[in-house]
Order: sequence, then C-alpha cells, then structure tokens
Amino acid sequence: MSRLRKEITSCSYSVVKTMSGRSIATCFRLIVHFKHKHENVRQIITKPFGGSMMNFQQLLQARRSVNQFDPNATISRDDLESMIESATLAPSSYNLQHWRFLVVDDKEQKLKLKKAAFHQQKVEDASAAIVILGNLQAHKDAERIADDLTEKGYLPAQYKENVINQIEGLYSNESMQRDEAIRGSSLAAMALMLAAKEKGYGSCPMIGFDPQLVRQEFNIPEHLIPVMMITIGTDLDPEMPRKIRFAVEEVTTYNGF
Repeated sequence: MSRLRKEITSCSYSVVKTMSGRSIATCFRLIVHFKHKHENVRQIITKPFGGSMMNFQQLLQARRSVNQFDPNATISRDDLESMIESATLAPSSYNLQHWRFLVVDDKEQKLKLKKAAFHQQKVEDASAAIVILGNLQAHKDAERIADDLTEKGYLPAQYKENVINQIEGLYSNESMQRDEAIRGSSLAAMALMLAAKEKGYGSCPMIGFDPQLVRQEFNIPEHLIPVMMITIGTDLDPEMPRKIRFAVEEVTTYNGF
C-alpha cells in the first residue's frame, strides 16, 4: 500500500503542476484501477488537491469519450444515484427539469440494450448504461414549479397563475415540447458525464441506437423520448493525445456575422 500511496500522490501532484489533460486521464486510470481494492485511495488523491478531486478546468480536461471499459468493474447504486443527483442540478426552462434517467446495470438487460445499440461492445462492458430521456409532459408540473417559486420568494403570489399560464401556453406547441425535452435532458447529460469523471469513472455519450427498439425492450412510456445513452465504467482506453479542438477564433463571433 505504501508504494500505491507514493504513486498516486506523485501522480496527483503532477496533474496540478502540468494541468495536462493527458496526465489527468492517466492518473484517473491508476486511481480507478486500484479503487476497488483500497478504500482509502480517494483520501490519498484528494489531499494534494486541497480536499477536492479536481477543479473545474481539470475536470473538463480529463473527461474523454471512452470506448473500452473494464467488463469486470462495477459501480455501486450509491455512486450512480450521486451522479444523477448532480446531473439534476442542470438548468432548464422554467425549472421544469425535462430529464429522466433509465439506468441499465443488470447484465441481461445490458445485452438487450447492446442489441438496440447495434451490438456495440462498450454497452455490455460498461458498468452501467444510462438512457437519457426527455419528458414531453414536463409542462404538466407547472403548478408544482410555480408553488415552489412562490414559497421560496422568487415569485409574488399574485403572479403565480400568470406563470402557470405562460408555461402551459408555451408548451401547447408540440415542437416546443420536443425541442425543450431534448435541450433540457442534454444539459443534464453533460452534467452527468462530469459527475462521473469527478468520481473517477469514464463515460461515453451515444446516439448510435434504435430508439424505438429501446422503447420496446424497456417499456418506456410514450411521453418520454430517448435522447441519448451514456455508458459509464472503468476506463481501459489506451492513453492518446486529445482529438482536435477548433480554436476559439474559429468558433466565436462577436455581435453578429
């Protein structure tokens, strides 16, 4: 254990020093590899960071889309629910929280999902696959949302009915229902991947699946649409340079085109 402590502590210091996404990813592979054997690995790695795993920039640098997962690794339900709780902090229009999460962590159920995902092996090998669902009926929570706004002082009581009417009017349009379901749940999906990385897990967002087959196999209600799937587990991808990222000046325009 002393050798492990030395390696991980040295690794975490190197991350802080270099701020290299490649180094961060390497460190996390080392951490996760030993974490199931040594419960106090997390305590070791947090000390050099002043009590937190990573700052936000380091977290962004470390997150990659993982294609190879350790098929023998598992994720506890506590960890999964902690990640989902973090994901629910994502923003949404009127705070309607359009996201729902279908967690698939049973081996047989993952095989069903793998079939719907055109037999992609990472679906089976990941510790869990989470189908991100968008709620087409989120606007039906308008009164609950308005009550919360009023109770917490965000909205004067006399305006509560106005807000409810605004929500119901806006979401009477089916295109808006679908667009917002996709937008809102996608924001939650990004938060989920960052939450997974903060806990030392790799993840991969996927749109390569048959949504109707997923709906059929998992009895998904009609008002919930499969937006994407996120596989989560122990990262076994080889260390590689980060793929190209377009420069800020290529993707940014100020005050018009």
